[in-house]
Amino acid sequence: MSLDRYQRWIAEGLKRPNKSQMGLAAALRITQPRVSEIIRGKRKVKSTEIPHAASYLGMPPPGQLAPELFEVGEIPVIGEVAAGLWMEVADTPEEPLEMLPFVPALSTKASYALRVRGDSVDKIAPDGSYVICADIGITGAAIENDDLVIVERLQAQGSMREVTVKRVRLKKDGIVLLPESTNSRWKPVEINSHNTSPEDVDVRVIAHVVWIARRPA
Repeated sequence: MSLDRYQRWIAEGLKRPNKSQMGLAAALRITQPRVSEIIRGKRKVKSTEIPHAASYLGMPPPGQLAPELFEVGEIPVIGEVAAGLWMEVADTPEEPLEMLPFVPALSTKASYALRVRGDSVDKIAPDGSYVICADIGITGAAIENDDLVIVERLQAQGSMREVTVKRVRLKKDGIVLLPESTNSRWKPVEINSHNTSPEDVDVRVIAHVVWIARRPA
């Protein structure tokens, strides 16, 4: 059975020094046989397990990022993102709103953090948490089914910019934005290439969410 990218990532991570199936099982709060099922392609990695696995393995989640884009340090928080309805945002500030301690961190060449506002993805990123984003324009990473992503909507010839964070599902004629929420009000939203949106509305995926962090103490 072929492995998906998260299963391959864990299998490779467990080859690193001082890493073991038992250690990963403890980090994920599952049994060692369940870890064995992951690396044998019998069990999928849950989205809620990815940050814990990355922390234990000392490796960022898969995203096809070049090794030189990684470093240890802090990451700039450049704004907020809606976990619900679209959130209008201004231009990227000249100075970060704050610096978020983050180890390991992606270089600012490719990454930034956004503070989550809303509850449409609160199963994995509650209101007030931070999503660490890898800019697709820099990384060139492909978008795959079930990626957690930042989606941008431009209106009025680009004068109004809005962003949201959602799980994405690819379709032949567009994408579906999926909530991961305890609130039943949030429903999947289809964005089709042939939809009836005004011609001056442009929707595109601009970043992968590669890590989720809670508010620092």
